[in-house]
Amino acid sequence: MTCISADAPTVRASTDNMKNFLSFVYMNEPLLKQYGAIKIAVPTEFQSAKKKNRIKLMTPSMTQQVMRLNQNDFIYSVDSVPCFNEKEQHQPSHLDEAGFWSSLSHFNYPQKISSVSKIPGASFFLKRVRRTDLDIHQLPRRSLLRLCDKNILRQFVPSLIRTHGPGAISPLASGRQRLLSFNYHHEGGVRYWYIVPANERNALERLFHHQKTSACLEHGCILMDPLMFDKYKIRYHRLIQQPNEIIIIGAGALSQSFTDDASWSETIDFALPSWLDDGHAQAQITCDCQLDKTSKSEIIDTKLFSRGIIQRYISSNLNYLTEETSSSYTDKPNLAMSDTALFSNISSGSFDLSSNQVADSCMWNSALEIEDIDDDRHLKLLKTA
Repeated sequence: MTCISADAPTVRASTDNMKNFLSFVYMNEPLLKQYGAIKIAVPTEFQSAKKKNRIKLMTPSMTQQVMRLNQNDFIYSVDSVPCFNEKEQHQPSHLDEAGFWSSLSHFNYPQKISSVSKIPGASFFLKRVRRTDLDIHQLPRRSLLRLCDKNILRQFVPSLIRTHGPGAISPLASGRQRLLSFNYHHEGGVRYWYIVPANERNALERLFHHQKTSACLEHGCILMDPLMFDKYKIRYHRLIQQPNEIIIIGAGALSQSFTDDASWSETIDFALPSWLDDGHAQAQITCDCQLDKTSKSEIIDTKLFSRGIIQRYISSNLNYLTEETSSSYTDKPNLAMSDTALFSNISSGSFDLSSNQVADSCMWNSALEIEDIDDDRHLKLLKTA
C-alpha cells in the first residue's frame, strides 16, 4: 500500500497546555484546516485525571459486516448487526495496516469482522477535577456550544468505544453537524486514522455521485481503501494513534479508522470559531440514501452565534498566549509556526462592531464573570441582548 499524502502533524502539549486545552487547540486551528486533524502527545500527568476502577461493559456488542460495493474499486459498506455468536467473526490473531486492507480486498460477499460496543454517556475520565485541569465532561460547554439551548447542550456527553478484536472499523464520517471532535485512546491496540480535510468533501461527493452508489457521507457507513483516495486524487492524511494520545478532528473534516487489536477509546464533540467562520455550521446536509433518518440529532441553531459574541468569547477564553502555550511540533515546525502566528494576528485584530454587537459583547462579558453560571440564566442573558 502506498500513501502519497503526507502524515498529519503531531504537536506536544505541556501540562500548562492541558489546563488551557481549548486555547491550545485554537492556536492550532490553521493545522486543523490544512490537514483535517492533528495528534496531541499529552504529558504523563494527564493519566491522573482518569478513573482507577474501570466500568464493566453493560451494552451488547455489534458485529461489523463489511461488503465490497463493486469489483472495480476498493470501497466498502459497513453495517452493524447484533452480535449473537462471536465465533462467526473474522478475527485474525495478528493484524497490521497492510494486512488489514489486503484482507478486505478479498471480500466479495458480506463478511463479519470484529465487534464494537459503544456506551454513550460513559467515561473513564473523572467527573470531578480541579477547576484549572482539563475536564472532558465540560469540554462542549466551555467551547462555543455554551451558547446553545440547555436541552441541546446536555446531548454532548462523552462516549466510550470498546473494540473487541483486530480490524474494528470506524467508518468514514464527520462529527455531528460537522463539529470538531476530541478522540482519546485509553488502552489497547494501535488505531490507524485516515483524514480527509473539509475542502476535499466535494470531491468525495462527486465520486459517489459518479458511481451512482446509494451510500452517502452523512450516515457513517462507508470505508475507503487509501488506494482509492490516490486513484481519484482526493487528498488525505494519515495518523497512527497510540494509547494516551489525543486526535482532534477539525471542523467539517472526514475521518475513518481501524484498530489492530482490542482497545478502549473515548470521544466527544465541541465547537471553536472555525466551525462557524468556515461555514460548517450552516452547511446543508443532503442525503438521498434510504437509511433510517429518525436518529438524527436536533440541529443546532446558529442564530445565537453573532460576530460580537464570538469575538468576546475568543478574547476571554482562547487568547491565553504565553511562551509555554506555544506548541512543540514534531512534524513540519516551520509551516505550523508561521500559520499559527498569522492566525493569531487575524484573531487579535480590531473589529468595527455595530450597536447590536456591542450589546452582545457587554452581555457576554457579564456572563463570564459568573462562575458555573446556570444554563437557563445564560440563555436568558443571550436572548435579552
